[in-house]
Amino acid sequence: MSVEDTLPDEIEDYVEFYLKYRDLTPNSERKTRRAVRYLREYLEEHHPDTNVNEVSSLHIAEWVSNDLREKMTDDSVNTYLSFLNPFYDFYARKGRMGNPIPDAKEHHLNLNLSNSGKERPEVSLSLMQSILDSVDQPLAKAELMMLLKTGARASEICNLDLRDINLDHEGYRRTYLEDDNHNVTLRAQIQSRPDSIYFASDITEGNVVNGEERKDSNKRVNSSIVPIDNDLKRVLLRWLACRQDTPEHPAQPLFLKRHSIKPERMTRNALKDQVARLTENAGQRLTPHFFRSYFTTMHREVPESVADTASKEDMHLPSIPKPQLHYIRGDAEEDIVDRYTQNWSLLLEATYRQNVYKFDV
Repeated sequence: MSVEDTLPDEIEDYVEFYLKYRDLTPNSERKTRRAVRYLREYLEEHHPDTNVNEVSSLHIAEWVSNDLREKMTDDSVNTYLSFLNPFYDFYARKGRMGNPIPDAKEHHLNLNLSNSGKERPEVSLSLMQSILDSVDQPLAKAELMMLLKTGARASEICNLDLRDINLDHEGYRRTYLEDDNHNVTLRAQIQSRPDSIYFASDITEGNVVNGEERKDSNKRVNSSIVPIDNDLKRVLLRWLACRQDTPEHPAQPLFLKRHSIKPERMTRNALKDQVARLTENAGQRLTPHFFRSYFTTMHREVPESVADTASKEDMHLPSIPKPQLHYIRGDAEEDIVDRYTQNWSLLLEATYRQNVYKFDV
């Protein structure tokens, strides 16, 4: 089979990998695929010897002038180019192809690219390790690690109670499960599953849950039991060792606001501000949602044609199957939830512990 015969499949792999790595919205994914398809169709008709990964700024200017502007307004043209720009830039930084969009805009087109295709920050695993290394506070490090290891939303992490975690550790059991100051009763779903977390789907802002009116909603489709690996376990134990006692708090939140006169649950906005501040100190300015996307994209399966040439710094190659990611994130279909609930240890726990990314904490 010739290179010409196999190249379209390779280009499709690059498109799909880019979409998985960037974790765009469904609407942005559709527009990116459509933009690449339109460009590809034009090249096949007018420049059959030129592929999508070989185009120059002149090709882009010709395509826009002779094709796109005949079919749509300049605003629509801008939208298509704004989604092609980060696609090309993503692979240009990896040395796989050039990015013709900026030069086409500056020298050949009278168009202003929109910001709708703006990329998220590039954060390698080594940079993420540096961010973690820069955080000394046990509470903050436990919250960042919880975001990293579970892909949970900020509100879902803030809504965790002591009853939602089960740690296989004698000191933890004595302090939190047996001591009268806490006397925590674990949720039934995790009592027989050591080193696990329970994320509930039925917590809504304004509702009273576990004796407390909640300020944030969990937006999960399904409840999930997520394994606690050694990294997360270490930082949780460090936080719990210095966590203020909350015997009078009806729900006994896992994470508390810092500097409160009396124990108060961490809120989504407070966590967002804390994450921004901590990561900015390490040269970034990230949001809790970035960590949710980071968890997903780092554990998605990678097309072989991309994985063979990828830098280990760019991605986390061991993957977690897509249905398991949906279950962990809380956006799985009912049949998937039933399957992993009934066979949690065999079908989910082992895969997660083996393949989840590891950090030095």
